[in-house]
Amino acid sequence: MTSDKINGIEKLREEISDLDDKGAAYLSNRIGIAAQIGTHKKVNHLPVYDSNREQVVIGRMTRKFDPDLRERVASVMSCIMRVSREVQYDSVMDEDNDWEPGQTIGRAEDSLPVEPRICCQGTTGSYSHLAAASGFPDAACMPALTFEECMLRLSDGDCDIALLPLENTTAGTVNDVYDLLTRYPFYISKAITVPIHHKLVVLPGSNVHGLRTVLSHPQALAQCSSFIRSKGLEQIAVDNTAFAVNRLKEINDRAYCAIASGTAGSLNNLEIIEEDICDSEHNQTRFVAITREPVITPEANRVSIYFKLPHQSGSLANILSLIAERGLSLTKIQSRPVPEKPWEYSFWADVSASYGSREVLLMLYQLSKELPFVKFLGWYEELREPIEDHR
Repeated sequence: MTSDKINGIEKLREEISDLDDKGAAYLSNRIGIAAQIGTHKKVNHLPVYDSNREQVVIGRMTRKFDPDLRERVASVMSCIMRVSREVQYDSVMDEDNDWEPGQTIGRAEDSLPVEPRICCQGTTGSYSHLAAASGFPDAACMPALTFEECMLRLSDGDCDIALLPLENTTAGTVNDVYDLLTRYPFYISKAITVPIHHKLVVLPGSNVHGLRTVLSHPQALAQCSSFIRSKGLEQIAVDNTAFAVNRLKEINDRAYCAIASGTAGSLNNLEIIEEDICDSEHNQTRFVAITREPVITPEANRVSIYFKLPHQSGSLANILSLIAERGLSLTKIQSRPVPEKPWEYSFWADVSASYGSREVLLMLYQLSKELPFVKFLGWYEELREPIEDHR
């Protein structure tokens, strides 16, 4: 770049800096007045968010500009208005005892049971049972046929924790569990990541070249899809990897095999003829411990919420900006269809959040006041590394 071009751009940058300096006084005064308005609203029990008023302000400003600039000006003003609301919520929240996530957090226990009764989908040797043994070594574990049976047993008080798989690094999310968490009034109280090392389990005396059909859970089949294709195996889905091993014994046909943990195969006196058949060598599943009442331990480092958005342009972008402006890290966002409203979607979001963080509380408070629906799903310890390697 020539010196003339450099000097030219530097001159323009200086002009921008001068304008920024002038704008700093405007922003400082505006935020200060917004804080005063927040105090007035608090004293008079008025809502912070007034969408009609904001549209009037944004419309008045945009009309001062040429039509080709109005959309950009509206975007800038929307950001300024959002920041102004954040300042007001900072003032109002402490005086408001009537917001649902805050009430839930306030009544939360600070520890999980020492020897919990855990319900897992699958029998001994399933990955759910292995996750329970890793995360809760003193727990009594009971089997269930389905994910929903685990939730029903939790609802009936038959167990203290339902431990369910939520997502896998290879096959993605377990949608059924997401849906159950949004339907039942329960909470995530801990998350555990477990390495998954699928084995090819066969009847004694079986030969890999004589196999025709493989049994396993749909997620396990998806996680081993390349291996299955390479062997030309027909797939039969069952409810659990451990159930697949049981079914293999019942069929008692050497043309059948199962994909399961080595523990499940060994417990049933079956043979393992192929090791680590996952498509990815770093295959891991994240399990969540679900409780009837909220539990927030001092180790809590993640918040999960489920929410629906208003039918407004840019509403999701505004939520993402709100989270970022609070200095919080969004670790996951997942869309889910709304069955009763075709082509509408709700969202699940995870935010990295230290125990007791005021910024988290302010985020939850603002979302609860501005969105049509917010469900607090938990503030819990997310074990960041796999805690035990089950080979």
